[in-house]
Amino acid sequence: MKRERSEQRERILQAAIIVAEKKGYQHFTRNAVAQEADISGSLVQFHFHTIQLLKDAVLAEAVVTENLRIIAQAALVKGGSIGISPELKQKAINHVITESG
Repeated sequence: MKRERSEQRERILQAAIIVAEKKGYQHFTRNAVAQEADISGSLVQFHFHTIQLLKDAVLAEAVVTENLRIIAQAALVKGGSIGISPELKQKAINHVITESG
């Protein structure tokens, strides 16, 4: 049972990362994540309680995997208070600038 919950939580997190990459860190919703994970929105809420907790988990995973696009978006949305090193934040922003230019 506990393993199944952990697997569901990981599935939701991975779906949230996909949605954040498609729609942007600030624009993803519980329903969009639920649809991507092919589960109910209430199950997303059960595992993450609020959309902000889910966004925090997405950002934490982005830092671990160096998903520079999501890190840059979070830095722009949240300003200086995203809890990552200034070097990684600058690397992410430079990546997005280079990618779009």
